[in-house]
Amino acid sequence: MSFYRSFFIWLLVASCLAVTVGTLPKYAARPANSEHPDIPFGLEWNPLEKGVSLRDFPLMMQFVSHVWNHEIDRPYSLAGQEEVFHRWSPALHSGMPIAYAPPVILWYAPFLPFSPPVAFTLFCLCNTVFVYLLWRRFLLPRMQILSQIQLLLLAFFSISFLSTFRIGQNPIATTCLIALGWSLIYDWRSATKRVLNWKSECLLALILFVLSAKPNVALMFGCVCLAAGIWRPVVVSVALFAAACAALASHFGGWPTWLNDYLALLDNYHLTGLGNFLYYGPDASTNFVSYAMQVLAMSSGTAAAISRYVWLGGIATLLLLVWTRKISLLNFYLLNFAHFLLFCPSLSGTEDWTICLLIADAPFFKNQRHYWLKIILVIGVVDFYQAHRTPWEFIPIPFPCKLTLLVMAVMEAFCSDQKCFGETGSKKARHLEPAR
Repeated sequence: MSFYRSFFIWLLVASCLAVTVGTLPKYAARPANSEHPDIPFGLEWNPLEKGVSLRDFPLMMQFVSHVWNHEIDRPYSLAGQEEVFHRWSPALHSGMPIAYAPPVILWYAPFLPFSPPVAFTLFCLCNTVFVYLLWRRFLLPRMQILSQIQLLLLAFFSISFLSTFRIGQNPIATTCLIALGWSLIYDWRSATKRVLNWKSECLLALILFVLSAKPNVALMFGCVCLAAGIWRPVVVSVALFAAACAALASHFGGWPTWLNDYLALLDNYHLTGLGNFLYYGPDASTNFVSYAMQVLAMSSGTAAAISRYVWLGGIATLLLLVWTRKISLLNFYLLNFAHFLLFCPSLSGTEDWTICLLIADAPFFKNQRHYWLKIILVIGVVDFYQAHRTPWEFIPIPFPCKLTLLVMAVMEAFCSDQKCFGETGSKKARHLEPAR
């Protein structure tokens, strides 16, 4: 078994390197000619649609570079967002909202000294290292049956993951941070919550601060810490986030202008109020907002508002359940993450491959029951991203598949918690007590 595990790891690493090498020529800068205008590195000319498509990492490098050099007065305003794309290339006739929080500068600033091709290559190599560490240190040690490995391979050799890697998105790094943070909190071998020392708490605080560049992800994982009774890292990370925002405020238009612009951008993230240039439609995601707009014909504003309230309400409900010992810490972590993939309003469809964290820890995936159903549902989640050109492009398959997995996981979690706590309400799991 150890040989096959090593084989899978190096096969995945080799695939990541092959994607990196194969991607670079597509994003290479091209001079203007009769067929297309001048295209800088990071944009890809589409001859069928006579237009260009952009990639995330080069876009974020443009955004961070302009912000760091004070070249855009109010980067979070609609005019400032549009200016990022106009400065990049006049060939762009549309763009997408950039809703990362100010600490995102710290993510991409180390790549600024390098040329765009070198920076993109280094970023892909970093992602390759993260994939290796995620498999070697987190995923494979938790595998109990062969079907779990098969489901993991489906998740990683999928349109969702390969698209994430190819266009230079950052969920690979954030998923590794979540896995590291969860490993600090929970010992999967003994199924108990760890007793943290000051070093572990400092590392958790740092993880939360780094994740704060994506506030939705930081909120999701911060609630895991609160569910475990670990509040000091959360307080420290909030203080670090506030300090970073204060230090970087001048780059984003000053205080409180940047905050007002940022909150307005988040409120209008889904089409409503974005104007004619910025676009983030239902084809860019696989969450409830996308499903409600395509199937239920809801307006973007209504769907986003419902999704936001359901997501936040679900988090509050899960916290109440874990604090009152109705569910275990493990099941809170799993249900909270699944709930995040379903109802977080600002979530890209290429992030569905992070279901690998559920495959690694959920009791639902640690048995052979419903084997083929699990295979079909995981494929439906990770290989039917709606922006991918397939005959099923406008059929929102991933959301029903994720919802089905969540319902089945809830049923499995309820059964396991009944065994853990006992039908009479006896609390046998002492590891659920908050840390003192």
